[in-house]
Amino acid sequence: MRIIYFTVYLVCFCCSFNLFSSTSFRTAFLVTEQRALAEPNQLIEELVITQAAQRISTTEHAYNNTLLARLYLFKGDIARSQSYFELAQQQLPKDDDWIQGYWLMYRSVFSLEEGLLPESIKQIRLAQNAFIQANDLEMLVQAE
Repeated sequence: MRIIYFTVYLVCFCCSFNLFSSTSFRTAFLVTEQRALAEPNQLIEELVITQAAQRISTTEHAYNNTLLARLYLFKGDIARSQSYFELAQQQLPKDDDWIQGYWLMYRSVFSLEEGLLPESIKQIRLAQNAFIQANDLEMLVQAE
């Protein structure tokens, strides 16, 4: 199952190189995603420190916690991954469709890991709707 997750993670990561070019906000997320593949352990440490600083926006908190959840899932630490997904969900801004779609897209992978296919399908559909609302067709394709 971890090989499948790694493959999905790698494909999603490779597809995301040009997805965030429309704004500096999304470009910064892209740089972080690139680093996640190259140096996951160092990035985990940095993200934990950044989260503790409390000087970042709610959207950045939600993004960082989602990325931490993905990294811990990749490492096989299901408990930490689940706690970071839950924390990210609490921090999702109601008015930012893009970050909600991003969280839902990767939470669906976690749902698959848990064996919850119907929940995963529901999350992907919600992610697709969020990317449509955010007018980000490239992320919509990635969610497909």
